[in-house]
Amino acid sequence: MERGIKPGATHLVDWRVAIEEGKADEGRKEIAVVLQDEEGTPQFQWTFSDAWVKEYEPPELDASADGDIATESATIAFDRMEREEV
Repeated sequence: MERGIKPGATHLVDWRVAIEEGKADEGRKEIAVVLQDEEGTPQFQWTFSDAWVKEYEPPELDASADGDIATESATIAFDRMEREEV
């Protein structure tokens, strides 16, 4: 998963640090990914149980990027997945 970063939004890196520090209660979460149509109406949802950040890549800092958005990426592992129409 990849997303543009915002000032103060440290959720992904904090989640990864919890895993690295062995904090199982903070490290495993239930997350959902929702697919929306062109109007923004939810169509499908995938729910991932006992998910954790397996890999985290911070944004590349490039002074010559000419306005490109800085992005961070994470690989999420999980124990269980459910898909449903919403």
